[in-house]
Amino acid sequence: MLTQAQIDQYREDGYVLAEDVLEPETLADLRRVTDEIVASAAGIEDHTNILDLEASHTPDAPRVRRIKQPHLADPFYRELAAHAGIMAALEPLIGKNIRLRAGGKINMKSADFGSPVEWHQDWAFYPHTNQNVLAVGILLDDMDPDNGPLMVLPGSHWGPVYDHHSYGAFCGAIDVAREDLDVSCAREVHGRAGSITIHHARLVHGSGMNQSDRQRRVLFFEYAAADAWPLAGIENLTDLEDFNGRMVHGEPTLRPRLEDVPVKMPLPRAPYQGSIYENQRTLSAQFFEHARAP
Repeated sequence: MLTQAQIDQYREDGYVLAEDVLEPETLADLRRVTDEIVASAAGIEDHTNILDLEASHTPDAPRVRRIKQPHLADPFYRELAAHAGIMAALEPLIGKNIRLRAGGKINMKSADFGSPVEWHQDWAFYPHTNQNVLAVGILLDDMDPDNGPLMVLPGSHWGPVYDHHSYGAFCGAIDVAREDLDVSCAREVHGRAGSITIHHARLVHGSGMNQSDRQRRVLFFEYAAADAWPLAGIENLTDLEDFNGRMVHGEPTLRPRLEDVPVKMPLPRAPYQGSIYENQRTLSAQFFEHARAP
C-alpha cells in the first residue's frame, strides 16, 4: 500500500497521505451511515455520549462538530477500522500486530462554521510505553485549502512533547507563544475523499475553521503496536478481554516494549470533558480563529 518513498516520508516528516484507499462502495457506505447519525441530532439540546455539538447548535438547527465513539452508534465503523488497505499501510510503520486504541471519532468541519482544532500532539492525551503509536484519518470528503485541512509541523515528532496544560490543568492544546513554537513552516495536507492520512502520535498538528461552503469530514482511528501499552492511570486496563478485543491485525501480547519516552501525564484532567473541543476551551491563548469574519 505504501511505497518506500512514503515510508521514508513518514519516518522523516511524521506523516504521509495514501490516496484512494477506500473502495467507492465502502466510501458510500461510510457517508451514508455517518449522515444517519448526524440526522439524529435534530431535537437534541446538549451533547450526548455520541454527539459533540457546535456552540451554535440548537434543537431546530442542529450542528454537529464531532461524532464520538462512532462504533457505539453503528458496528460498521469497528469493521472499517480493520480495513485491509489500512492494515497494509500501517504494517510497515508499526509492525504486523496492531491494536485499535479506542473507537475513533469523526471531526465534521461543516461548511461555513466547522470549528478549528488548536495545535496539539496526540501523545499528550495518551502516552504509551513506546512510540509505535499513530493516527489514521479517513477522508469522507475532498480536503483542500479552503475547508479546514489538516495542518502538520513536519519533523516535530522528533522534537519535544510540549506542555498541553493551562491554568493548572490539562487542556489538550499548545500555547504556541508560551512554548515558543514556530508554526510558520506548517504544511497543509490535501487529498481526495477515500484517501487516508497517517500521522505519528508526537506530530504537532491542528486545523483552522472551515471557510468554504463545502463540508470536510474526517474519521480518525488511533492505532498502536500490540506491545505499546497505555501508561497506568490513563486508560482502564482491568478488562483484558476487552483490551485484546481491540486487536485489528496480528496477535496481542502481555509483554510491553519499554522505551525512554518523554511523558507528561494529562492530569489534572481538563475542566471540560467530552471531546478535544471541550478540553481546549481553557487554552490560555488561542491560535486559530474560532468565528468566521462577517
